[in-house]
Amino acid sequence: MTTRETTPANDTGIANGIAGETLDSRAKALLDALNELFLFPWQVAQRVEHNRTWCCYQLIVDVPGRESFEFFRHIQPAHINGEPFRTALKFADEVCERMGRYLLLRPDDEE
Repeated sequence: MTTRETTPANDTGIANGIAGETLDSRAKALLDALNELFLFPWQVAQRVEHNRTWCCYQLIVDVPGRESFEFFRHIQPAHINGEPFRTALKFADEVCERMGRYLLLRPDDEE
């Protein structure tokens, strides 16, 4: 498996982020924890919907002979609660469960 070339997130997020608004410090801490924990890089975009700020975290892993594995997770910065590594471990559990199914089960289009 290889990682796709990605643009690392910076203090203003990535594409689809809020123009000119800096990434919440809790969201940045979670991104740092995810990138410390995983072999593959994460991206984050921050957006506002219905007067609430959301951070969308994305992990993309290219798997030879298959479509890329993509994982998306939205969270409000207030729900990170100052424990970004604990939140990163929760994300890791979700990713491992979904990626395990992705790798072990036959693709839908395969007969």
